[in-house]
Amino acid sequence: MARITILEGFQPIVGDFYPLYWGKDNELGARLYQHLNDPTKTGALRLSTHAALKVKTIACATVVVSDYAKAESVIQSTYPDLLKTSSRKNGG
Repeated sequence: MARITILEGFQPIVGDFYPLYWGKDNELGARLYQHLNDPTKTGALRLSTHAALKVKTIACATVVVSDYAKAESVIQSTYPDLLKTSSRKNGG
């Protein structure tokens, strides 16, 4: 993970599963697709460009909620995400 040198301070969800990113999506799955790939115009995680993730399994999940702002706040305060969106390549 290009911008992370240690996992200290980051709490795994379970076992060695760490949240890479939490975010909302108006069209279920569209944003997830962008984060996994390398889109040219949108700010995304571009997970396919992270050299450190090439040997890792990435699990994707969707949680449908009625109040995304509240849910995102609770989730992010309990399990902070490790990556932030970027329009730059991340070392792939």
